[in-house]
Amino acid sequence: MVSGLIKNILVFISLFYLTFYLPFVLTSYNPYWMKYNCGIHKRCERIGVEKAERAMGNLTSFLMHRGELSDDWRINEKVHLKEVRHIFDINTVDHQPA
Repeated sequence: MVSGLIKNILVFISLFYLTFYLPFVLTSYNPYWMKYNCGIHKRCERIGVEKAERAMGNLTSFLMHRGELSDDWRINEKVHLKEVRHIFDINTVDHQPA
């Protein structure tokens, strides 16, 4: 009975890690994933590739608590991204408060 419970807990943790945490971290904290997506859709070309790459690096640094958002972001975007970062912090294991 106890070994079955331990097995179920380990399976849950493993599935959570593989299906949520790993893809979440790779897509949210990785500017290379964002750059890859620039080739799929043409948003980067519309706003300018240089500006888009600068924003990607700034966003990644902000989400990882390694800097603040630059002045390129509008006030409403900054407020929204601060809320999003707080949610991300709650959902990640390695929470580092600002």
